Amino acid sequence: MKRKKAGRKTTKKPPAVPAKPLRDLGGANPPRIPLPIVHWIEGEGLLPGSWTWKSRPRTEIEGVPLPPDLEKAVRFYAGQEFESLENSLTRPPWTYAPDGEDSEKNYPGWKEADISPNGWSWVRTTLEDCFRQGFYLALLRYADDLKQSVEAVPLLEGLREAARKGAAARKAQAAPIRKAVCKRFRELRKTTPKKTVRYLRIAEEFGMSERHVQRIVNDADLD
Repeated sequence: MKRKKAGRKTTKKPPAVPAKPLRDLGGANPPRIPLPIVHWIEGEGLLPGSWTWKSRPRTEIEGVPLPPDLEKAVRFYAGQEFESLENSLTRPPWTYAPDGEDSEKNYPGWKEADISPNGWSWVRTTLEDCFRQGFYLALLRYADDLKQSVEAVPLLEGLREAARKGAAARKAQAAPIRKAVCKRFRELRKTTPKKTVRYLRIAEEFGMSERHVQRIVNDADLD
């Protein structure tokens, strides 16, 4: 009588640890996200002797120190989303397709968003607030784990290093376009005295918003 082959022993994967609901943080639903630290300053308001408030970045959340370059990251990532949003609201959608594959007639109701410079500034500030609050909320959720885990420090440093490498890669990818915009801006100086007209011409040529062109020129200190 032949013996049956022993079956392979398989180790069952332990079930995933369920994530705790965010509403468990302090019993609030939704949880209260820490705000920037606010302080009042006398004599800087609109009227003599009045007060105004200014916020300054926090340095920790529930005892967990914040990265020293958090505000720099906030501006960078919110800036990326701002540019994407700005382009989608100001650039005709048919211009994103290759030549001849889309046309204005497919978007009969489209029109450029009528937003003032102050309005755009508020949009960018709001995006920065959203990014900052999301980071605060993540730390609030995992504060106890981060304080207790011996692996927290190298893990966070690894994440920061990955973020730095990602930022450098994106900067390198955008470098040729930025260089071409700056070159074209210098060329137009000879024939087009008005900066605003140069911004408009370059924006049309490169398929980007005037504000994007202006930011590139300002960063290169060409004005």
